[in-house]
Amino acid sequence: MSDKNVQEVLIDGRIYQLGGYESQEYLQKVGVYINNLLDQMKEMDSWRKLSGDERHVLTQINIADDYFKAQDRIIQLEDEALSKEKELYELKHQLASLRVQFDEQESQLAKKNQELAAAARTIQEQTDYLTRQTAGAKRADKKAGNKGKSAGANKSASDKKQEDKKRDQTAVSGDRTKAAGRQELDQDRSLDAIQMSFDDLTINANAGMPDGEAEVRKNNE
Repeated sequence: MSDKNVQEVLIDGRIYQLGGYESQEYLQKVGVYINNLLDQMKEMDSWRKLSGDERHVLTQINIADDYFKAQDRIIQLEDEALSKEKELYELKHQLASLRVQFDEQESQLAKKNQELAAAARTIQEQTDYLTRQTAGAKRADKKAGNKGKSAGANKSASDKKQEDKKRDQTAVSGDRTKAAGRQELDQDRSLDAIQMSFDDLTINANAGMPDGEAEVRKNNE
């Protein structure tokens, strides 16, 4: 046990020696409290009318009043502290529950992320496959188009050759027809010329004969 402390304290203008196991600062605080309480009561109009004993009793009553009020305040604070402690306990419980839920949601989120990553890879693979298929189809269409153009060009060239051949044949046939016509015309002209020469000879021959003989020959002709 610590030593007992003795402290001189000024109370209501007189010096008292207070002793206790508390510190000297605490004993001085007690003296200050008593002086403040006496100052408050001296401001009362009825204080001057009271006797010394009545003043002592009134002082004790006010001290007891402060004491019980302090006790009530302590109980109230203890109740509030207990309530806060319960709230703190509930908050800790809720925090623990939220942590569990957070861990579960985090695990589910990680699982979802893995599923999304797998789905993204699948989509990318499908996209690459469709891209390759589309590119192959475009190349095939382009190749088929080039073949079609080539076939069309060959067909056009063949048709052109046939048309040129037909035109040549037509031209040759026309030339032949024209040549035959010219030949026939030349033959007709030759026949006409021969006929004219024959007529001229006949005329000349008749001119050198007697008239009766010429008529007879002519008739014979």
